[in-house]
Amino acid sequence: MRNGFSPAEISSLQNAPVLAEHADEAAFLWRARERAALGPHYRFVQLAQLDERLLGHLQGLHVAGATGQKLALHALGDLDAGTLFVATHLAFGRQDPDAMAHTLSIASSDPAWAQPFVAALSWLEPAALEPLLNRMALSPVAEHRAIALAARVAQRAVVRPQLVAALDDPHAGLRAHALRAVGELGLIEFHARIETSAADPDASCRFWTAWSRALGGDEDAAERAFEAGIEAHVPGPALEVSMRAGRAGWARELIRRLASDSGTQRQAIVAAGAHGDPATVPWLLQLCDEDALARAAAQALAMITGVDLEDPLLRRDAPTSEEEHVDDADAWWASADALRRWWQVESGRFRAGVRHLGGRPVGEEAAVQLLRDGTQLQRRSAALEAARLRRGTAVFPVTARADWQHRRLAA
Repeated sequence: MRNGFSPAEISSLQNAPVLAEHADEAAFLWRARERAALGPHYRFVQLAQLDERLLGHLQGLHVAGATGQKLALHALGDLDAGTLFVATHLAFGRQDPDAMAHTLSIASSDPAWAQPFVAALSWLEPAALEPLLNRMALSPVAEHRAIALAARVAQRAVVRPQLVAALDDPHAGLRAHALRAVGELGLIEFHARIETSAADPDASCRFWTAWSRALGGDEDAAERAFEAGIEAHVPGPALEVSMRAGRAGWARELIRRLASDSGTQRQAIVAAGAHGDPATVPWLLQLCDEDALARAAAQALAMITGVDLEDPLLRRDAPTSEEEHVDDADAWWASADALRRWWQVESGRFRAGVRHLGGRPVGEEAAVQLLRDGTQLQRRSAALEAARLRRGTAVFPVTARADWQHRRLAA
């Protein structure tokens, strides 16, 4: 055997360049679609186009059988999220024991690798995956149990016995996964069960307890979620849920407090966009003149008003000397003057004190419409609003396979 291939496989190697291209393209497209999945200017239709291309390359590798699998495993020599996603998808799709064990060992070694591994599992048909997830859920290794739970949640499958066990697990990471799953799956019947987790010694567990209860209508938990999220180093999700589910007066006061400190001004901008009160628009327009905050302010403005930042008439060139903030990497540069002119024309249809999302008062109809045609960033917000408004329903999975999202939207 040479280079890991048996003589019986040599004939298939004449297609190795094509298969290697499938593997490279699939890994590249996965990385691209993950960046796009919560991006500020990718829309669902564009995500679906990326996914269609990605599925085509994965299918090319699946058709190649063991040879495609080996090429995917060889690509793990240059390990990244894309190569791990492809190798895992092939391994579990073919149910190759050695390949599954190898990719699982990588995913279990570092939380950063668990995400693409879980995503690869969630892209497989649930019926074929279920026996494997059952075995992982019974594993003595906590990371395996956490992966099994995360994969089921990603597919919005409710497995209550596993969730009950995970809520009492000695492993804090698994408890945090379970507490988050309560909110993601809309399991409001678990709220009394998780109440004691508000005092969990682990900061992530305390935060996800508050997050889940907030989505289920607990305003006190929504307000606690902000401080808990800071402790757990997840300020983004903390601001999202606290601004959307907390009391209006408390939310406005927090925005003012954050805005008064230059060190937390960016958080104030994100909070204003999530809260959605048009009263903050004049302040956001002022910040569009400040290069360091301009893109964040424009995104918050779009979250509230629905202004289309992709419109060429609203854009401007990037400043040559501005150091880029990581959260602004894919955001448009918008002209502050053009946005002011837009607001002068459109402001009459917005009422201060009424929360808005994507240009419409917050409500189920507005949320569903954004799930269909909003940017991915707006769709994430709409998913949280829809779950909050329809207590007991799961958060719509805006980063799932696009064809499976289509099915959910059509239902």
